[in-house]
Amino acid sequence: MRHADQALLQAKRKGCSAYSLFKDLHYSKLNERHVPEQALRRALDHGELCLYYQPQIDLYNKSVLGAEALLRWNHPQKGLLSAAQVIPLAEETGLIDPIGRQVLHMACMQARLWNTPGSGQLFTVSVNVSAQQFLQADFTNQIENELALTGVSPAALKLEITESLLLPESNHIRRMLDHLKALGMQLAVDDFGTGYASLGYLRHFPLDWLKVDRGFVQDIASSPNDAAIVCAMIDLAHSLGMKVMVEGIENSTQLAFVQRRHSDAAQGYYIERPMAADALTRWLRAPTLPPFATDGKQAANHNVLLLEDDESQRQIMALWLREDNFQVLLAGNAQQAFSILAEQSVDVLVVDYALPDLDGIEFMRRVRAIYPGTVRLLISARTDHNALARAINEGGVFRFLPKPITQDQLSGAVRNAFQIHADAQPDPSSSSQRA
Repeated sequence: MRHADQALLQAKRKGCSAYSLFKDLHYSKLNERHVPEQALRRALDHGELCLYYQPQIDLYNKSVLGAEALLRWNHPQKGLLSAAQVIPLAEETGLIDPIGRQVLHMACMQARLWNTPGSGQLFTVSVNVSAQQFLQADFTNQIENELALTGVSPAALKLEITESLLLPESNHIRRMLDHLKALGMQLAVDDFGTGYASLGYLRHFPLDWLKVDRGFVQDIASSPNDAAIVCAMIDLAHSLGMKVMVEGIENSTQLAFVQRRHSDAAQGYYIERPMAADALTRWLRAPTLPPFATDGKQAANHNVLLLEDDESQRQIMALWLREDNFQVLLAGNAQQAFSILAEQSVDVLVVDYALPDLDGIEFMRRVRAIYPGTVRLLISARTDHNALARAINEGGVFRFLPKPITQDQLSGAVRNAFQIHADAQPDPSSSSQRA
C-alpha cells in the first residue's frame, strides 16, 4: 500500500489523466531515508546514544566551572558520530523529542554525580535545547520531572537555547524562561550572533549567559570587524547583568584576546576536547589548564613591538632598543605580531612598511581599530607622499621613519612614542581625588 500511495502521488504531480508506476528507483530513494531512521530508532532503544563533555573555564578565577554536554552516537559501523551528524536526522524523522528527553536525563544524572554533597565547588552541566524541543507544551514539566527523578540541584543545570526563540513579542517564551529561572537553574543563549535576535532583545528575557558563536572567534585577533563585534557583545551583555562565554577557542592568541577583553568564561579545543564522563571525572582531579594572559594593568614592563621581516635588520634594531633599556618583542610577519598583541601588553609598535603577508599600512589600520591605545611608528625605504598620507590617515601613525635609520633616530622616536603613550593615560591621582 505504501508503494501504491507513492505511485498515486507521482501521478498527481504529472497532471490530469496521468498514471505512474512504482519503480525500484522510488523504492531506493525511500530506502535511503528509511534506513537511517531505523538505525537512529535502534540507537535510541539500545543505548547507542551517549554524552561527551567539554570543559568550560572561568577566566577570572582561572578554574573549571562546568562542562557542556554534547550528544554522540556510538554507531556500530561508522564509529562515534557528532551531534551535527545526528540532530538534523533526528529533526527530520521526528525523533528529536525522545532524543532530547534522553539527553536531558543523562545530563541530569551526570550533574548529580559531579555535585554530590561535600564535593565542594558547584560544577555546572550545560544542556543544549533545540527550538523544537523547547516549544513542546510539556517542556517545563519535563524539566521539573527530571529534577525530581534525578535529585540534581537546579543550580547545577544550565539550559542553552537558540537565539531564534528570543523575539520581543514572544511572551510565551518569556513566561517559560521565567518559570525555569524560578526553579533555580541557569539560562544561556547559545551561538549568539548567528541568527536574527539583537542584543536589545536580550533585556526582555531572564538570561544569565550569552555564548559568543565560534564564527566570530577564528580571526578575532586580526579582524577589526570580528574584534569589534565580540567586544560589543561582551560590553553590552555585562551592562545587562549577563556573563559571557566565548566558544571555539583553538589557540593561545584567541584565549588571551577574549580574556583581556573581560570575557567571563571560555571553551574550545585549545582548553580541552570533549570527553566521556569517566574521562572528565579523572581529568577534574588534576585539570591541565592552558596558560592565561597576563593582566595588562599588572604588566611591569612597557613593551615595544618590532615588526620587521628582514631577520638581520630586525636583530640589529632590537639590539639598539635593548641597549637603550627598552623591553622589545619581535615579530617577522603580521600574523606573529597579531598574536603578540593579543597575548602581551604592548604600548609602542615599530612596523616596516614592506611585510610579506600584509602591507604595513593595512596592518596599522587594523591595529588602530583593535588596539587604539598603542602608539604606532612606520619605517620604510619608500618616501611616497601618498603612502605617508595613508599611514597617517588610515593607520593613525604617530611618526614616519625613513630607511636607512640610525640607532639615535630609532631610540629617540620610540622614547617620544612612550611619552605620548604615558601622557594619554588617565591620572590615577585625579580619579582618587574625585572619589
